[in-house]
Amino acid sequence: MIREVREETGIQFLDIVSFIGTIRYSYMKLNGIRSHKEVKFYFATTPTREIVISYEHASYKWVSFLNALNILAHRQLKSILIKGHRTGLY
Repeated sequence: MIREVREETGIQFLDIVSFIGTIRYSYMKLNGIRSHKEVKFYFATTPTREIVISYEHASYKWVSFLNALNILAHRQLKSILIKGHRTGLY
């Protein structure tokens, strides 16, 4: 997981504090085949503020908890964010 974060963000130093949860969903690939995905979420901290995103992403922004709730459109993502907040992680 740390390697994946490094590849996608350029973050070298990451302290994984806690597992938050998992979401699962299905989507259609360009070739018309249904694919299933599982994504695990963790709360982590880093002193890094400058991000170098990979080709897989268009942009990023640092936001507060409330702003993140307003930005996220997907119900499962909002649920994960709220779960971490309720446990006192942020």
